[in-house]
Amino acid sequence: MEEPRHVATLGAFILLLAMVDWWPVGAGLAARREEPTQGASPSSRSAWVPPFGSAMEQCGWRLGTFQSKTARAPVGYYYHLPPNYESDKDRRYPVVYWLHGLGVGPDGANPVVSRLDAAIKAGAAPAMILVSCTDPTKRSWWTDSKDGRVPVETVIVQDLIPHIDATFRTLATREGRAIEGHSMGGYGAAYLGFKYPDTFGVVSILAGALRSPETIIVKGGPTFRAVFGADARHVWACSPWVLVQQNADRIRGRTSIRICVGEKDGLKNHSTEFHQLLAKLGIDHSWSITPNATHNPEELFANWPGNPFEFYATAFAAPSVSTAKP
Repeated sequence: MEEPRHVATLGAFILLLAMVDWWPVGAGLAARREEPTQGASPSSRSAWVPPFGSAMEQCGWRLGTFQSKTARAPVGYYYHLPPNYESDKDRRYPVVYWLHGLGVGPDGANPVVSRLDAAIKAGAAPAMILVSCTDPTKRSWWTDSKDGRVPVETVIVQDLIPHIDATFRTLATREGRAIEGHSMGGYGAAYLGFKYPDTFGVVSILAGALRSPETIIVKGGPTFRAVFGADARHVWACSPWVLVQQNADRIRGRTSIRICVGEKDGLKNHSTEFHQLLAKLGIDHSWSITPNATHNPEELFANWPGNPFEFYATAFAAPSVSTAKP
C-alpha cells in the first residue's frame, strides 16, 4: 500500500500553492453554434480527432468535431444522445463528460454507452447526453502538459464544454454537468472536478489511478517527464489530493461524488485512501467496491451490484435539472 504520509503533508503544500496562482482561468469562452459532424472529413483530421467507424456507430456513438481555438486544430469527441432527444424538442438534458484511461481512446466509454439506452428506457437512468473526450497523447492525465504543447485540460474546459452547450440542448449549469473517468480518467475526473467545482456539480471516479504527488515524483518515469515536465511543483499543482483539500469548502455539500473500484483491482488502495481523505474532510460521497472486477471497465459495469446509473438518477434529480426548459 502506498505510504499514507502524503495525506499528513498536503497541508503545507496547499499553503504554498495558495500563495501562487498556478491555475489558468477556467471560465468558458463563448462558442458559436455549430452542428457536429458525422465522421470527420480529411481536412478535419488531426491528432485531436479520434478514428471513427461503423463499429463505433453500431455501439451507439456519433462523432462530433469543432475548431478549437486553444489547440488551433479540429478537435473530435464521441457523443450519444438520449432516445427521446429528437422527439422531445422542449427538453434540456444533463451532460456526462467521460475521460478514458491510459493508452485507450474515447471508445473507453463503450461499457457505458452500450447500456445507456436500455437503462433510460427502463427508467433506471436519467435521460442524459454522454460525451467521451479526446486525449491525443492517450497519456495526458487530463492535464495541460507542462510545455503547453498538449493543452488537454484547457481544450475541455474552455472550448469543448461551451461548444457542447452551444450545439445541443444541454442544462448548462454545474448541477447539470458531470465528469466521469476510469483509471487515468478517474484521476482526470477528480482533478478537473475538484479544480473547477463551479463547472462540474457531479464527479464520478471509477477505479481511479489516484497516484499521490509524492509517488509520481519519486517514481519519475515517462509520466513525470513528459506530462509534468519533471517539475515537482507542477505535479503538486495538478494533484486531486491537493485540490480537494484546497477547495473543500466549495465542494462540501455542493458536489455529488462517487468513488468505485473493483474488488480485484490493483489500484484499489489508491481509491481506498482517497475515499478516506474525503471522509476526513467531511465531504459526502458514495463509496463502493465491485465484486469480481479487476482493472477493467467492462468487468466493473458487468459485476456492478445494483444499478450503476442510480448515482446519476440521484445527482440529476434536483428540480432545476429535471424540469428545466429552453
